[in-house]
Amino acid sequence: MKDLTQDTIKVDFKKRKIVATVWVHQFKEGDFVMKVIPTLDISAYGRTVEQAEEMLTETVKVYLTSLLKQGPSLTSEELRKYGFVPRTLLFPDRKEFSRSSVDADGNLKGFEIPSDAISAPMTF
Repeated sequence: MKDLTQDTIKVDFKKRKIVATVWVHQFKEGDFVMKVIPTLDISAYGRTVEQAEEMLTETVKVYLTSLLKQGPSLTSEELRKYGFVPRTLLFPDRKEFSRSSVDADGNLKGFEIPSDAISAPMTF
């Protein structure tokens, strides 16, 4: 995967498909592994990395499915709340949203991630 400097969400209402590529940050909080997607305000945890990832994947799937069920207007409104901006595409049934999640120096803005966190893009 190429370097991700923006989180993106691609919505195709006609095909009932939604794909999100977002930064996920992982760190330990006590006995738990935390996984956080700050641009969507979604987090999950588990006693192991696998449990945390499983919980995060399920949470994101539920959220993305709910976006599809809302339809284009409400989905756009919801994603705009998180700072995503629609891009103009040739196909009216497809919408793509993106939001910068890092500054020019590669630092995440507006969210305190522990310095020992492991950060990587994921696609759902």
